[in-house]
Order: sequence, then structure tokens, then C-alpha cells
Amino acid sequence: MSSLTQEWNTEALNTLKQFKGYLQVTFVKADGSVRKLRGTMNPELMPQEWRDRRYDHKAGGFYSNSTSTTIFDLDIEEWRSFRNNSIVEIRILKGID
Repeated sequence: MSSLTQEWNTEALNTLKQFKGYLQVTFVKADGSVRKLRGTMNPELMPQEWRDRRYDHKAGGFYSNSTSTTIFDLDIEEWRSFRNNSIVEIRILKGID
């Protein structure tokens, strides 16, 4: 399974920073296994206790740079990150107006 092009990743991640709903990111983990993460970048969709508790070493909660992205995992209710160059697919699960 190959990852998406870096140009597409950058454009998609810039768009998703503004996305207010739920999404699923499929990516290849460091060990080579594939993971589907169901999450959000919208603090209003996180449990209350996580809204004030920002990602410990990333100021401001959601975090993205040229190499990795941090997102709130809705299934395990914790912050998770992935390498941007490991993304295989991004799916919109539900948009919020």
C-alpha cells in the first residue's frame, strides 16, 4: 500500500486544519502495519476533559507541521500522531456546520 504524494498531503492537511467534523485517516505505522484512525481536529467534538487538556508537548492542541500531524482519536479518546508522508487515505465521516 503506497502513501499519497507529499503535495497532496500538504494540501489535504491544510484543508483539514479548518475542518469541523469527523474524519478517518488511514496511514502506515512505523512498523509497516496499516492503521485507520477515526478522529477530529475540532475541540468542540472532544470530551470536555480533553478540551482544556492540550496535547502535552504541542501547544494549542491540534498540531501539524511538515512532517507530522496530531489528531484526537475518538475511539480511544487520546491524542495520536502520524507521519504526514505515511497517509494512504483521508475520508470525511461527518461534517459539522
